[in-house]
Amino acid sequence: MLDPRALRRSHLSREGTLVQCRVTSSLREDHALIRRAVAVLRRITLEVGAGARFPAAAVAAVAGFLREFAEHQHHRKEESLLLATLAAHSADDAAENVGELLRDHEETRELLYTLTLFWEPTHALTGEESCAFVQVARTYADRIERHMAEEECRFFPLADRVIPGDEQLDLRERFASLDAGRRTRAQWTEVIAELEHA
Repeated sequence: MLDPRALRRSHLSREGTLVQCRVTSSLREDHALIRRAVAVLRRITLEVGAGARFPAAAVAAVAGFLREFAEHQHHRKEESLLLATLAAHSADDAAENVGELLRDHEETRELLYTLTLFWEPTHALTGEESCAFVQVARTYADRIERHMAEEECRFFPLADRVIPGDEQLDLRERFASLDAGRRTRAQWTEVIAELEHA
């Protein structure tokens, strides 16, 4: 006779594996690291806004992470894989929000491009230039944090609900393919940790 407790443990084990395999788990981990980088960026804006010397190396490191990891890896996963899969499952309740999500990505992309203009200044920033950096950096931080919160509230639960487990596994493999040859999340975590303690 089967032990009900053993069946329950087996069920919980499968459920735990499913949760770990959800593509949104990986994306949420990305968000956690992006938030840490944004916190560093906010700290820099406070220091520069208070008159500190512009930390070109730190800004270059943070902006490099945001460009390479947040934009080139994380957003590509969402745009080319997650949204396409949701569309394939006729997730009608996502359709009206997809355009908004893509517009958010485009907006953060443009703000980040502007931010990169401050990477390697050829001269000490003027007061006006410092104010411009602070404004752009804070706007970027506000936008991307709002965007991630919206995804976690609306899109990620939808993906968990409508994408079958086997496709979740397939998406994770395709995510790994996009990451191939690039710096890993663990490696970027070390970079952000150094900036946090600088």
